Amino acid sequence: MPPPRHLIIHESAEDAVAAALRAALQRRGNDVESVGFSVANTPRGPFTSLFAILPRQPITIAGESLRLRRIIERLQFVLSLTTHGSQEVTFVQFGGGCFGAGSEPVHPEQCCAAALGRTLHLERPELRVRVIDFANTLVPDRIAELLVNELGGPPFLSTVGYTAEGQRLVPRARLQQPADY
Repeated sequence: MPPPRHLIIHESAEDAVAAALRAALQRRGNDVESVGFSVANTPRGPFTSLFAILPRQPITIAGESLRLRRIIERLQFVLSLTTHGSQEVTFVQFGGGCFGAGSEPVHPEQCCAAALGRTLHLERPELRVRVIDFANTLVPDRIAELLVNELGGPPFLSTVGYTAEGQRLVPRARLQQPADY
């Protein structure tokens, strides 16, 4: 049986995170390809899994409408690759480990995949979906280690955050009444 094939998709600013993840996966005997969002056309697939690494910091683009278009294009590209036989997709984002709900403001470009992941899970129930949120101060090797550790997690949808101290957080939904807002 051939080893799992992973595709890592990232912006050039996240080359270090992608390289650390690639090395960690290769140490486990996996076949790994890494491409940038800006140069990725259609990588040679199929891939067992996809890793989409969102930017740690917002990318400088003139105008919010262009930035929003870039965010959408990035996510659409990842979604288009899930139709080529991938069994799982992992979105790596940098919302502080708490999905942007911390004391520091986080731009949607860094932390926009949780809602998309939940929707993708409903639309493609056979696809394993993970959204892993990190503090942007974690070093690439630690991020790669935590990502590899998450690979054996729940079979369908998983959302997990890691703080700067490495504390693992799992968001829990709570039923609220509109009158309580």
